Amino acid sequence: MSVGLFWFIFELYASLLDMLKSARDDNRWIVLSAVAALTGFLVAGFFSYNFGDSEILLLLLFIVSVPYGIAARAHVEDPCPTNLIPTTS
Repeated sequence: MSVGLFWFIFELYASLLDMLKSARDDNRWIVLSAVAALTGFLVAGFFSYNFGDSEILLLLLFIVSVPYGIAARAHVEDPCPTNLIPTTS
């Protein structure tokens, strides 16, 4: 394996664990499932060659990317901001 893969796995774990610390209670299980999927992928890689299997890799990357999508959507306050002045009647 290359150094880039080790760096990617390390950064992914660090980012997911930071996200887990700041996650709300209703989103915590999503981050935990991503950590569990990554850990399961690495443990399964000790016993069989799953790093080259595209179906497993695509599923892993999808599950790991879901918490990032939810975190990006949670920070959006107003998806359609306008500069209009509200009128009161």
